[in-house]
Amino acid sequence: MNTYTNHAANIDNLAATYRTDDMDASNEAILRSYAAMRRDLEEATRCQVIAARSMGMSWAKIGAAMGMSKQGAWDQWRKSGTGWTTSEDD
Repeated sequence: MNTYTNHAANIDNLAATYRTDDMDASNEAILRSYAAMRRDLEEATRCQVIAARSMGMSWAKIGAAMGMSKQGAWDQWRKSGTGWTTSEDD
């Protein structure tokens, strides 16, 4: 089972117990799961950007794939890797 499947199963389990007497604890547990998923997704995205850049993909194409401008992609991920962070002109 991958990380995302684990998170999804965890959220399903939390949702099943949502009707407990302690709604604050249930909501807090669900929010913690969402935060963990967000961190994992951000890391997976960062790794994929590094891989794409190492294979020569332009910032314009990365930005388009992520629904943002070339400049937005460069600003967000330029510090993620090494050796390819100095040029935004490609």
